[in-house]
Amino acid sequence: MTRAVVERGRGPAGSLSDTARRLLAGSDQASLRRVVGKSVAVSSGKGGVGKTITACNLAIYYARKGLRVGLADLDPLSDVASLLDIYESEQVLKARDTSPSDGLASFILPVFKGLEILFPFQKLDPAEARRIMEMIYGRHLAEIDGRYDILIFDMPAGMSYDDNLAYVPFMKRLVLVTNPEPTAHASAGAYVKEVLRLYPGTLVHLWHNRYSRRLKDGFHPSDVAGNYNRLVQEEDRLSSDETVFLRDFAFVPEDPALDLLQGEPSPAIHVLKSMRDALEYAQRRLLMQAAKKTGIPARILDMVTSYVHSNPSMKDPAAYLAELDSYFGVAMAAVAGKETEKPVHVFDAAETAALQDFLLKVRQSGLRREMQRMEDLVAEQIRRWEEARGPFGNRLPPGADKAIDRELGRFLVILNRAARGSGLMRNQGILLLFYFSLHKLFQSRTLVTVLRGLIPRRVNQKGRKVRDRFRQIRTLVERDPLYRQRYLKALGTIHALVMRQVSAVARALDLNGLVIVDGASRIDGRPYLKLLAAFLHESLYSGLSVIVGFDYRSAAAAFQEGAERLLSSVQSPD
Repeated sequence: MTRAVVERGRGPAGSLSDTARRLLAGSDQASLRRVVGKSVAVSSGKGGVGKTITACNLAIYYARKGLRVGLADLDPLSDVASLLDIYESEQVLKARDTSPSDGLASFILPVFKGLEILFPFQKLDPAEARRIMEMIYGRHLAEIDGRYDILIFDMPAGMSYDDNLAYVPFMKRLVLVTNPEPTAHASAGAYVKEVLRLYPGTLVHLWHNRYSRRLKDGFHPSDVAGNYNRLVQEEDRLSSDETVFLRDFAFVPEDPALDLLQGEPSPAIHVLKSMRDALEYAQRRLLMQAAKKTGIPARILDMVTSYVHSNPSMKDPAAYLAELDSYFGVAMAAVAGKETEKPVHVFDAAETAALQDFLLKVRQSGLRREMQRMEDLVAEQIRRWEEARGPFGNRLPPGADKAIDRELGRFLVILNRAARGSGLMRNQGILLLFYFSLHKLFQSRTLVTVLRGLIPRRVNQKGRKVRDRFRQIRTLVERDPLYRQRYLKALGTIHALVMRQVSAVARALDLNGLVIVDGASRIDGRPYLKLLAAFLHESLYSGLSVIVGFDYRSAAAAFQEGAERLLSSVQSPD
């Protein structure tokens, strides 16, 4: 972003607009260029889409890479400190305790090594936006330039000019966070429309949070512009000339670590979610193998298999294929920056024939049906557990876990047969046997108590012991050695129990093909130790709001990919 953007922008007349223009034309142009060149705004058209979580995780990720990070909290309610669970004893700064004449340190809250929060106080007075802008790009510009390698701005939700859009010209990159649901895409589209009206030519980088490819009622989860245009009048739509300034930057799926509603970690729920993830992955791979055998072109292979997995109901193959063709038509038009009201057919005759063959094989696959059934059963059990943990929930009925155990045991026998001719099925069977063993172990309250003993506690204002999320985040970010000793001791204890449980289940169900053995044909504890370490790590840190450090999660990999792409974009010259 350059000064020319503001000069050609059509921002509203008023004090903040005048302030922005004056600061952009300030005397220290060298410092201003450097600060703008390392600034990223994280915005959203509406609240609740994960904007602040994304901003915090980007800041933490870059700090762990060794960068000096400033996380500027411009949200009026100052959600950053709350998200990180910085509580009363840490004393977040109060606006009334500072004045514009104070040094920059008065407006900074150190958090972790390499990470500081700027302006961590409520900003309910409209004058605060101008005051903060004056401090960043006026009084403290040179100090901010020298203090930080990258600046992440957590912007207020919505598209108010006075506390949000006025900052756009000061940003190297604008990241817009959204979710795959209609209201989020509608508000994201409106935000893009307003940004391009005020600052023509501004690139908007879409960060798809809680992303899912599931198609529902004609809603296309990645097509922000198309979904927005279908909801507004023609004169308000994003034109093809405007959609070219949209960039998909990240697709981060839902993850228990980012679900703040989880509260206290539950290993019982987490092992069920791990099973669901393993079943989902196995079914996707099974679909991918079938698609390759039927000659589906590489250009559509991944999207076709993802669509079929996310939309498993296939009563009428011909109608299903027509819906698939329509879905691709809209998606391809969106990628090309074109609007379409009529169905666009994208598959040629050869591709259509290959898809027909593929869909027929999918319908005939008994293994695929069993996988889908188990995935649905596990998802239903997760729903029951989560409802039981809610404020109005009751305990699960007696035998609820035993019922799912019976079905899982039966499915493992099916996988064991399939594994004789498939390395993929063997690997997934090994993983599911491991999770099944954990599921049975965590029905013991004693073991759950051992695991929860690793979670730090603090006494809240009501005198109750609660989870100390900030200390947990700190152990993750700073790699606390004392915590690691306690963790390794618990890991060793639970690992011994897991080995006995895996052996017992394998003997009872005759699942020798799904057990990892060493050269002497004895169960090999090393790979199970790695699996258990990953599971415990994720289970202990679920609900923390941070995704960094979760090396085995698809959400962590997707987040890291987006964060690296963003950093490369910021560091590259325009």
